[in-house]
Amino acid sequence: MAVLHTTTRIELRALYTSSFLFAFHVALLAYIESSFLSAFIPEQYIGLVFTAGAIFATVALVWMPAVLSKIGNFRTIFLLAAIEIIALIVLAAAKTAPLAVTTFIVHAALYPLILFGFDIFLEHDSPNTSTGNIRGIFLTASNAAWIVPPLLTGLILQNGDYWKIFAISALLMFPILMLFMRRFSNFRDPIYNRPPFWKTLREIAARKNIFRIFMSNGILMLFFAWMTIFTPLYLHNHLAFPWSTIGMMFAVMLIPFVLVDIPLGRLADRFLGEKEMLSAGFIIGAVSTGVLAFLPANAVLWTIVLFVTRIGMATVQIMNESYFFKQVNDIDANIISMFRNTQPIAYIIAPLLGTVVLWLFEFRFLFLVLACITLFGLRYSLTLKDTK
Repeated sequence: MAVLHTTTRIELRALYTSSFLFAFHVALLAYIESSFLSAFIPEQYIGLVFTAGAIFATVALVWMPAVLSKIGNFRTIFLLAAIEIIALIVLAAAKTAPLAVTTFIVHAALYPLILFGFDIFLEHDSPNTSTGNIRGIFLTASNAAWIVPPLLTGLILQNGDYWKIFAISALLMFPILMLFMRRFSNFRDPIYNRPPFWKTLREIAARKNIFRIFMSNGILMLFFAWMTIFTPLYLHNHLAFPWSTIGMMFAVMLIPFVLVDIPLGRLADRFLGEKEMLSAGFIIGAVSTGVLAFLPANAVLWTIVLFVTRIGMATVQIMNESYFFKQVNDIDANIISMFRNTQPIAYIIAPLLGTVVLWLFEFRFLFLVLACITLFGLRYSLTLKDTK
């Protein structure tokens, strides 16, 4: 494993801390956004708002390599974070549907764009021999931040005070800006690859293992989007669980993301590679997700099975990140931006496909459909050329 320069270690610690704070700010909002929007628009149109934000992000990510080449990664991520603060303040004060929906679309688009900026900084400081370990620590820092927010959200929303959640989330962005200013204001950008969009797609398609890990990550992002949009609605609106209970359930559900990323990342670097663990993750995630369709309104049972789903998908997440970032460098901004585009694309597909499923079947069958999609990940994981 490579020995990291002192400056690199300091920058990585700043990125880990920023990742935790950014994820905490996202997690405070993630599971209440659907319910927040339902106060302004009918439930059946909520998915379309997420889709609009995802389309916005998809288009913006295509242009990100050109933006980085023009103003650099530091200025780009600083500007995006400032816009996010403004959007959250507006959402906290919004009283009308047009203002709330329009601002929410901007807010929804910003997450993958800011995450892309993190990727550029992180890839710059990551030798391939340590990619799994560094990505594991980065993801653990990020995922650890998701455990407490559901509990806080459940307490704060006792009276439906959504504005408090948006205000706290906005405040958390300020220390991130300060860390970036202190550690990355003098960041020396590489000469980014910025070929035309269609040329980048052809390059991804031609590099078979890159394509397969793209598809694997796309299925993972679809799982996350599907669960984030529909699970809170099902638990709260259909099984009548209170937000305080849902918050506790989600906090326990997310613990696997903290437990598995670092050890599995190191295991992938030193011994196994990613292929076998990626495939195991898809199997565990698919089977346990299918079980959700048949569970009664029992909070303990739901918590246990949701916990198992995240054991599987946390494994998929770290294997995707480890494998992909061993195939690229920080100059490959075009490919990295497309990799991050799997998240907003998933937010286009998930609400649309989910809406079709709801037209045809009961709400609970959403989990069976998602289980089948997740299992299809084996099509790509089993055909990867392993790194070990």
